[in-house]
Amino acid sequence: MIFVFGEYKVDIDVNKTKKRYDNADKISEGCTCDACINFEKAFDVLPKEVTNFFSKLGIDPKKMDECFRNCTNDDGSLFYSALCYLSGTVLEGESAWEEVDTSGYNCYTWNADKAYEVTNGFYVSFENAVFMEDESRAPIVKLEISANIPWVLEKENHYL
Repeated sequence: MIFVFGEYKVDIDVNKTKKRYDNADKISEGCTCDACINFEKAFDVLPKEVTNFFSKLGIDPKKMDECFRNCTNDDGSLFYSALCYLSGTVLEGESAWEEVDTSGYNCYTWNADKAYEVTNGFYVSFENAVFMEDESRAPIVKLEISANIPWVLEKENHYL
């Protein structure tokens, strides 16, 4: 199925992607740190635009392949990066991650201008994946997420 999100045009096999996420573990099953649990539980309170975005692509957002807390924002929310993989192909658009030359080190910076803003502070970017452990699912699209997520746990945010 063809989807257009800003500059991105992607062809996603929604059924194949959904089947993968139906059988995947939740984030909290792979990591029990507060940041990962908060990311997972936040999807219960995030705007419908976010949950609808993942749903139409066949992704259970509580089952991301990777999730990272980058920093804490001044308002107490957490700034995350996350990744998930879909069955399909990117037809148009480039990753919002851009390589930066830093004296021989491969470093990347997120260019929000290239990303698609699902809703305020929740950005995504697509790219064709060049590495996956299971080539039977090829072709693969990597969905890259950069988002400010509120603290939703009923405990103190020790990242402040």
